[in-house]
Amino acid sequence: MRFLESMIRKALAAPDAPVASLVLGLRGSIAVLADGRVGIGWPPSTPDGSATIREDFACRLASASAHELATLYASPFPQESAAASAAIAALCPPPEEPDAEGAFLESLIQLPSGGAVALLGSDRDVADTLRDWGWNVTVFEDASTRRGSLPRWTSTCTAASFSTFWLTGSLVPGGSILSLSRVLPPGCPMIVQGPGIPYVPEALSPIGVRYIVLPRPSAGATDRCLAHIGAGGSPWLSPYILWRVYACARS
Repeated sequence: MRFLESMIRKALAAPDAPVASLVLGLRGSIAVLADGRVGIGWPPSTPDGSATIREDFACRLASASAHELATLYASPFPQESAAASAAIAALCPPPEEPDAEGAFLESLIQLPSGGAVALLGSDRDVADTLRDWGWNVTVFEDASTRRGSLPRWTSTCTAASFSTFWLTGSLVPGGSILSLSRVLPPGCPMIVQGPGIPYVPEALSPIGVRYIVLPRPSAGATDRCLAHIGAGGSPWLSPYILWRVYACARS
């Protein structure tokens, strides 16, 4: 997948650094590099919420540099991919300049214009937020007994029924985004939500992504982010993490 290769290349083009702190929590991960860069990633779990933690992986991940972790971004092992997702986010952070720091989440509220929204892979808290906005949301996930949810594989079959698609970042390395991009109705916006997504809009725009929703720690709150994620907290709900929207310009 060329877009995935270009994302990893962009991360490896950034300066490498030792990893000062790496936390893999129940609902997210976070890497703090020795030079102060911070990345927030997804948790070390499979789509059904389970995970097998291996001690040999832990020893190797704990001694790896940011570049070494980033190369594991597409690993099939949840422990490795979670660490890689945090590292790659630290290597390719979103811009913080005043004229490019992203829009508030609420800037997306009017996007569906009353149309149906497909939500792939995101957790209950994200779905609740979108429904609080008044969005008509159908959740597609692999293992769910929730009302209003459908198996994820059906999302491509029903794509024509939706006006907007929202995908969690953990679906990007596995290629789900490519399958979906091939069946998107013309003009249908696709939103990719972190954590674990590097800021590489030039790789995501050609496959149909219109917006990236990315987290970053509030100023001076890195230690609190570490504690919150380490205690099993959700990056989406953390009071110490800001979420911003970035447009992907079409190439």
